[in-house]
Amino acid sequence: MAPTAILGFGNPLLDISATVEQAVLDEWGVTLNNAIMAEDKHKSLYAKLAETHPVQYIAGGATLNAVRVAQWMLGAAGAESAGKTAFIGSIGKGDAFGEQMKAQARALAVGWVA
Repeated sequence: MAPTAILGFGNPLLDISATVEQAVLDEWGVTLNNAIMAEDKHKSLYAKLAETHPVQYIAGGATLNAVRVAQWMLGAAGAESAGKTAFIGSIGKGDAFGEQMKAQARALAVGWVA
């Protein structure tokens, strides 16, 4: 494994993307083709959304996105490029969404430092 060439420190975020009906947007209090930062009032809606619609979880945040692009530019997820990039960020202990972010990063050969 090659030594890490790029290390990013940042706040990891998990985007949740789904194609939904207007009624779902109204329930969430959001507008079409817009992004929002989740609030406490949205917490109960995540499970409902995942149960009723196909959802896509996308690991991100500015720093992790930049590291993912750097890894891609350095040679994607091939064995020779594995470990050239890494990310340091904080997630809650036992956070299932956090574990999902780590798995996505590792699948792209981005190291995740806990």
